[in-house]
Amino acid sequence: MPEIHDRGEEGFAVYARGMDGSMGDKARILPFVKPGRIVELGCGNGAILELLSVAYPCSKIAGVDFSKTMLGLARTRTEEGLVSLVEADLREFPLAKESIDTVICASVLHEVFSYSGYSHDAVRDVLAHVYAALKPGGRLIIRDGVAPQDDFVLLAFKNTQTRRKFERFACDFGPRRIDYSWRRDLALVRRADTTEVLSKYT
Repeated sequence: MPEIHDRGEEGFAVYARGMDGSMGDKARILPFVKPGRIVELGCGNGAILELLSVAYPCSKIAGVDFSKTMLGLARTRTEEGLVSLVEADLREFPLAKESIDTVICASVLHEVFSYSGYSHDAVRDVLAHVYAALKPGGRLIIRDGVAPQDDFVLLAFKNTQTRRKFERFACDFGPRRIDYSWRRDLALVRRADTTEVLSKYT
């Protein structure tokens, strides 16, 4: 997946704060982690890695992400030697067969789906790859959203600034341009694309 270069420094900061804002919810996965070799695919700013390093200090923990910016943030919150960070596209990251005790995919499989042209096959390929990498009795933990219905919604904007922000996001969205049309002052957008807008454009 390409670096989301249009997000800008401020955009990355907002995105990272959103990750931190859900730390309490993310901590709910900890009791399901099997200690040993733990890998988080799409580790972002390292929020979960930080939780893991405290809860499982004797485990070998690794985080994988394709964004240099996110890995830089992760590096500031994880202790060197306790967590290793790898820059890679998780769709291509090599995992040795039956080598991992726990794989965590938190809020990342929907990104695989989006950045692969909304391909279910891409998600299946990642899951098959992960399954092969798990040791017997290993665990895959998925924390993610579900796909919305394939229909359209109308978006209303409170002011001109918000409308312009939406128009810019629609042009700059990482995987592709978001298509929409105007119905007077309302934007007609696919529900799936509306989810992308509402979860990322701020």
